[in-house]
Amino acid sequence: MRTYQLLILSLLFPLIASAQFRIDVGEGKVLTLSQAIQAWDVVSFRMHNSFYSVDSRNDFYIRRGRIAVEGDVRSSLTFSVAVAYDGIAKDRYTPTAGSPNDNNDSFYFWNVEWVWSAAPEFNVVFGYFRPQVGREQMSSEFNVISFDKSLADGQPRLHLVGRSSGREGGVNIGGLFLRDGWSLNYNVGMFDPSAAAIIANGLKWSPLLTGRLALSIGDPELTKYKISYSQVGNGARHGVTIGLNAARQGATDVFKSNALYGGDLLVNAGPLDLAAEVDWMRRAYHPSYLETIPPIEVPVEPTTDYVYSLKLGWRFPLGEEQAVEPMLMATGERAEEAVGWHSFNPSTGSRSRDLYDVGVNWLIDRDRVKLNLHYVWGREYWNSNPYYSYIGVGTQLLY
Repeated sequence: MRTYQLLILSLLFPLIASAQFRIDVGEGKVLTLSQAIQAWDVVSFRMHNSFYSVDSRNDFYIRRGRIAVEGDVRSSLTFSVAVAYDGIAKDRYTPTAGSPNDNNDSFYFWNVEWVWSAAPEFNVVFGYFRPQVGREQMSSEFNVISFDKSLADGQPRLHLVGRSSGREGGVNIGGLFLRDGWSLNYNVGMFDPSAAAIIANGLKWSPLLTGRLALSIGDPELTKYKISYSQVGNGARHGVTIGLNAARQGATDVFKSNALYGGDLLVNAGPLDLAAEVDWMRRAYHPSYLETIPPIEVPVEPTTDYVYSLKLGWRFPLGEEQAVEPMLMATGERAEEAVGWHSFNPSTGSRSRDLYDVGVNWLIDRDRVKLNLHYVWGREYWNSNPYYSYIGVGTQLLY
């Protein structure tokens, strides 16, 4: 879609949505339209770049944009289709996550899913969506404590499906058991990775199998089964959720096997929001051959990279519909170095790095309107000029 079409649609959508947020299509069926946007102004102080001396800069851009349509096919079958426009007008040297939107005209499918609910304890999701492993990569980008997602978001997605969006075609069976004082959320899935980074030419094929089990003590994390999550308790929840995650895929043209194992913790205790996670990403490789006569098989040892994240926020209410939440985040990624490489795993793309975030979020109507002021700094160990820092001012609108 061309830039001017995208901008006109984005500007007109609030007017359309305010008048027709819910559209009655007859037979008791309703379509719901929604949009979410994050607009950032990033002032960079230190720039990490291995090859050039890069000036500090001020960059105003659209970090994320989503337009979604959802509704009911039947009383037990719902659907959701979301498209994304990210990185609009981003400077390619700004040291934040995410890529610039080339020519500012990329407008692509983000989520396409159907959910059949036989009972709260048994639901089937199919379509193009996130495999249910790892809290950070499953959490909505619009419901996190930090300025942006932690490092526990990006590399697990790339490791499993080879896409920064983390989406893949597949099917997931999951459910929610709600009991007095505790609840249990489970998910098991099978996906068909199609990115070249995972399958190369696709001559070998294996499914990606995933599983997650999350136990909540106290108030439930979810009151209805869904596959998108929030890290924010909005001052109302008093509960703890412990999650265990696992994923594995067999041989493809790229590897002999690929796996992720990890755990996560979410604590919402009134004003306190705490989210923590660690994931290990293991990959085993096909043996290589020396071109001798006869060829000599050389075994290649598996590698294991890992990511971790810790976030802490404390909510101060400002009346009934507003709150201010100061927060802290420390997150990191560690790559298993290959011979001849520094802090980098060329087989997985993992890089050793650290990122820290201290800031404050002003939340209005939960987080439908969110204003941010954050200072972020970090280190890219593999880079000859490894340090970077910036101040980010953000506006989030959900409608």
